[in-house]
Amino acid sequence: MQPTIGAEAYVVYADLKLFGLPVGQIYVFRHAELGLMVKRLRGKNGEGYIFVGDNPVSIRPEKMGLVPRRDIKGRVICSFAENGGIKFHYYPAKHFLAKCKD
Repeated sequence: MQPTIGAEAYVVYADLKLFGLPVGQIYVFRHAELGLMVKRLRGKNGEGYIFVGDNPVSIRPEKMGLVPRRDIKGRVICSFAENGGIKFHYYPAKHFLAKCKD
């Protein structure tokens, strides 16, 4: 997901019940062959979801295939870079923090 999320970054994700699956957002999912992945949702096609990376050399969606809904773990809320920086991927962050307190 570079340059949006660095290769060594940690991500925090939230349950999909809070946010649903809006296209264009970043998600964590488990791929049957490639393992745990962080990619951007491009859309839905039939029985699965199409994900893409932000980097031009990312694995192509055609190679990844469709990801079943049950394999999507959650929507990325923020990432923590190696240098200590934090980046929010859900705006407004205030809304997310309020949800966490409920």
